Amino acid sequence: MAFDEYLRRGTRFSALLAIEYWSVLTSKERIEFLFTLRRSIPDDLLSIALSDESSVVRMVAAQFSQGSQNDARRKAKSDPSQLVRGAFEIRIYSATALAALSQTERTVAIALSERVSGTALAEFIRNGVKDGSLSVEDAADLLHEFCCNPDLLSGYTEWDRIILGERRDAEGSLVYGFGQEFRDLWLLTTDLPYSVTWPISEEFPTDSLHYSIPVEVLHKAPEGVLAGIAGRGYRPLLDLIDKEPDKYSERVLEAKKWAEDRLRKAASFPAHH
Repeated sequence: MAFDEYLRRGTRFSALLAIEYWSVLTSKERIEFLFTLRRSIPDDLLSIALSDESSVVRMVAAQFSQGSQNDARRKAKSDPSQLVRGAFEIRIYSATALAALSQTERTVAIALSERVSGTALAEFIRNGVKDGSLSVEDAADLLHEFCCNPDLLSGYTEWDRIILGERRDAEGSLVYGFGQEFRDLWLLTTDLPYSVTWPISEEFPTDSLHYSIPVEVLHKAPEGVLAGIAGRGYRPLLDLIDKEPDKYSERVLEAKKWAEDRLRKAASFPAHH
């Protein structure tokens, strides 16, 4: 039997062995060890890891402490490092929850989270930029972090994640889900400057089997956003440009040309069977 199997049994022996093994590991090895155990980290070991001298080790431990005993949760939430406190917030469903965190904590939470509501993020950023409580740079950083987290983006593109992300009332009517979040994030591009929303136009999914960019974005978004969408070869926008090219700036037309050249080159390569 592999040594790791003893550690994953979830028994008292597993916990005793993990704690003894921890004492001989370097910081790098401790981080790898936590990821190996992930959801089966014994509470006693989690408490020890959250007292480690390395804030990075504590940060990783905080990611896995949501379902643990009170001692581990208390340590994660009260840690002196913003990295650790942010890592504890692995699920965020409201703008209020985002507002309660510092910018560093928000950044870490979004970078490491399994689930951040796109609607909550859009609301927080829209309100913060408009009332001056959130700088343009900080807002763009949060969107960029969100768009670089594959666990978050998969909710908008993978069917099983879409279903899990939906919420329905007692009658079965959809209350909210990834479709509304997809729309809310794209609509940010019509409300806020391109300097804030560029990660959406350049990195957020343009469409999937279930969602597509709201039509109003294609008609109201600023030049930089439209250039970003066109440069990604988004067909509905390319078709609109073909119908009325005079309505679009040179930057958007150039982005369209570049995308179409790229698509033609890709199509010219023979398919491999």
